[in-house]
Amino acid sequence: MIRRGAHISFVDNGEVIIANREVLKERIAGRVSSKQAGIAREDNILSIDFINKNYAMVKVNLVIVDKLFTDYLSLIKNNGQWTIVSKTFYAQAHRSI
Repeated sequence: MIRRGAHISFVDNGEVIIANREVLKERIAGRVSSKQAGIAREDNILSIDFINKNYAMVKVNLVIVDKLFTDYLSLIKNNGQWTIVSKTFYAQAHRSI
């Protein structure tokens, strides 16, 4: 879960954007989903770096329709639940099989 108030960072048309999760939700709502396109998603955890038992950095790759997203996620565990407090991502064209 991406925490309310989390920072979402990416580059859009050559400009660094630091936004909130509502901006991310709007971007996702504006595109065709893998399910709608009839293409299976590919989600892969590439690495997890535990700073201690309550802090971690995670790198994931997600193939959604025709794009490969690489996400770096900062997570904090509070009251037994992991939450994303920061997400930086990069998207590039990808050919789906």
